[in-house]
Amino acid sequence: MGLGHQQLMMGYGAAAAPDPFNVALAANGSTITVSADSLGANKGNLIDGDRTPNGAFSTYGFQSNGSSGQWVEIDFGTSRTISEINFISANGNNINGSGEPTLSTDGGFASDNDLEMFYWNGSSWVSLGNIDNSLQWKQWTFTEVSTDKVRLEAISVVAGALYALEFEVWGY
Repeated sequence: MGLGHQQLMMGYGAAAAPDPFNVALAANGSTITVSADSLGANKGNLIDGDRTPNGAFSTYGFQSNGSSGQWVEIDFGTSRTISEINFISANGNNINGSGEPTLSTDGGFASDNDLEMFYWNGSSWVSLGNIDNSLQWKQWTFTEVSTDKVRLEAISVVAGALYALEFEVWGY
C-alpha cells in the first residue's frame, strides 16, 4: 500500500527564514566608517557586540559641533536582509553605567539627539526615518530590505558630539 499525496508532502513546506543575527558585528565581516574621527575612541567599539558602558573609553564619539551631516556607516561586505537597527548611545546621566540599557532608559544630555537612519539601495541612500528623543536606545524596525550597508546621520546633537556604545543591525 502506497503513501497518499498528503503524507508525502508533510515536511515539505516553505523554508523557514533563518534566525536573525547582528550582521553589523565586525566578527561577521562588517566594517565601519565615520565622517569625523576626532574624539580618540576606537570606532570599532561600535560593532563589537558590547552594549555595556565601561567608562568613557568604551564609547565611541564623533564631533558634530551640533551641526547636521555627520554620519556613521556600516558596510556588511555582502548583501544582507535586515529589518531592525539599534543605535545605543552613551548615558549622560551615568557614563560608567550600571549594565545594559533598555528601550526606555533615559540617556540624558548625551542621548538627546535627532538621528536619521538610511540603507543603501545600490544607487542611493533611502531613509528609514528619524528619531528625536533622549532615550539611550534608539530602535528602527521596518519591513525587510536587502542592502550591503546602512548609515546613521546626525540631524542635530545637543551635547556637541555623538557618544555611542553600540550600532546593531539585525537580519541574515
